[in-house]
Amino acid sequence: MEQKRRKKYDRDFRIQAVQLVERPEQCQPVTPHRARHAFHLFSGHCFPVHTFGILFSSMRSSLFSILSLIFACTALFSQTLESPKPKIAVMDFEPRGISQFEAASLSDRFRSELIATRAFDVMERNQMDLVLKEQGFQQTGACSEASCIVEVGQLIAVQQMATGSIGKVGSIYSIEVKILDVGTGQIVKTVSEDCDCPIEQVLLTVMKRVAQKLAGMQVENQSAAIQIQKGNAGLFVKSTPSGAKIYIDGKLRDGRTPLTLQELMAGSHEVRVEKDTLESVRNVTLSDNQVAKVDMTLALKKTVVSLNTEPGEAEVYLNDSLAYGKRPLWTTPLITDTIIPGTYRLIIFKEGYALATQTMQIKPYSKNTYSFDLDPASAELAAQQKKFLKRRGHRLSSYKFMYLTLGTGAVAGGLFLASKLLYDNAKDQYDNEYKPAISSDYASQVRSDVASKKNISNGLAVAGIGASSLSGVFFLTFMYRFNF
Repeated sequence: MEQKRRKKYDRDFRIQAVQLVERPEQCQPVTPHRARHAFHLFSGHCFPVHTFGILFSSMRSSLFSILSLIFACTALFSQTLESPKPKIAVMDFEPRGISQFEAASLSDRFRSELIATRAFDVMERNQMDLVLKEQGFQQTGACSEASCIVEVGQLIAVQQMATGSIGKVGSIYSIEVKILDVGTGQIVKTVSEDCDCPIEQVLLTVMKRVAQKLAGMQVENQSAAIQIQKGNAGLFVKSTPSGAKIYIDGKLRDGRTPLTLQELMAGSHEVRVEKDTLESVRNVTLSDNQVAKVDMTLALKKTVVSLNTEPGEAEVYLNDSLAYGKRPLWTTPLITDTIIPGTYRLIIFKEGYALATQTMQIKPYSKNTYSFDLDPASAELAAQQKKFLKRRGHRLSSYKFMYLTLGTGAVAGGLFLASKLLYDNAKDQYDNEYKPAISSDYASQVRSDVASKKNISNGLAVAGIGASSLSGVFFLTFMYRFNF
């Protein structure tokens, strides 16, 4: 019954509202204090226009107040439910058994994966470097101590710092990452991961797992991430000498040559066998349900130097060759086996960037890897570099004048020598043949020959003078451009 009465009230209210607008003269006046109850609208009365406006304005103000209160409570409630993300920065991982370039690439990938977890407010690397540069932070060596890491965190105004190391022992990569609280200097969380896998898999899967663990997310079973795929192909490896280690696609296998390997995947594989300073590498193709055979003769390992810079296309010098204005030996990225083992002073130069130097110990029969992150040069240094490059250009171009000087000097010497020999021959012929037969017909012929030789000798001497003069001009040009 109550529900029917409410429906009737609603219908009557709409009728009364229409009457208020269309036939206001049929409305019976009612005082505002009687408008406290909606029933008065249904009793045949209606408000005067000004009274209805007062009521409507009061209702609208109340509605706005209620909505504002609801929104404020909702915002406050959402803030209490959603705690702010901790602001964190990632230091480049310390390399142990891998190159600095590889460690920097893995650090960048970890930073991206940490952002993808949405559990932290991660500071970008460029922003971090910019703030440290503005703060005048001077780092000498690796910043691996807790005090140094906390200092960096305080300078860049973050709450936490992520740091760690990436090492390689044999074919196993070991990653250890820890989060430090900048305020207390205490370790908040530590995650370790080991992977018997290529470095590409470390980049693609392991760094993601480490980031997810630090974020407290559910991570897939580790064994599934590093499991070696097994097939039904086989390979018999024999080597000369025997007793060598066997690597299949960069992974060390148990046993020594001669050895038969089972459960390999069909397809192309890189087989490398090594023993002490000897090694041999070969690509083989395996087929299902077949055992392939490979006989490898080991030779001395090459001494390989791998050099990378960021940015690339930097000039590489050894010892003092840059100071002497010589041309660069190589440009980066570089992989070469032409450097003799020993100790060198490595110099990396790129216009617009500061010089990078390092003492390089090239070990024989191994791969020596170096990497550099070049720092932008200051305005003063950039101006000095332009002057240096201009002077080096003049000096390098001066060498061709040095070669021309030597060449024309050699030609002048040859001409003078030929002139002298021809003149001496003419003189001997005159003394030995012309004087004894001075009254005969043969004497006139000898005299003609002697005169011809003297003329040729004089011509050679004149040519020699011209060549020596030209050599002097080239020499002066060389000295001017070399000392520009």
